[in-house]
Amino acid sequence: MIHQIKALHNNGNGLSERKTARRLGISRHTVSLYLNMSEAEITDRLSETERTKKQDAYVIILFNCCKPILIYQPLKFCVN
Repeated sequence: MIHQIKALHNNGNGLSERKTARRLGISRHTVSLYLNMSEAEITDRLSETERTKKQDAYVIILFNCCKPILIYQPLKFCVN
């Protein structure tokens, strides 16, 4: 995505930030953020493949709470 934004904008010679955002279906703020990033920041951003989410902390708790239900009450699927 970052490289698409940079290619469309082309250092001010291509599309405007607004048109780039419209074409890619993202916010203008995101386009502006990525255009202002240095190459080092882009490399760091792309190397971060493992992101944490707020719900990750609760996955084990929820799994342990729901485990008995899944074992004793199997899911029923509708077949037409």
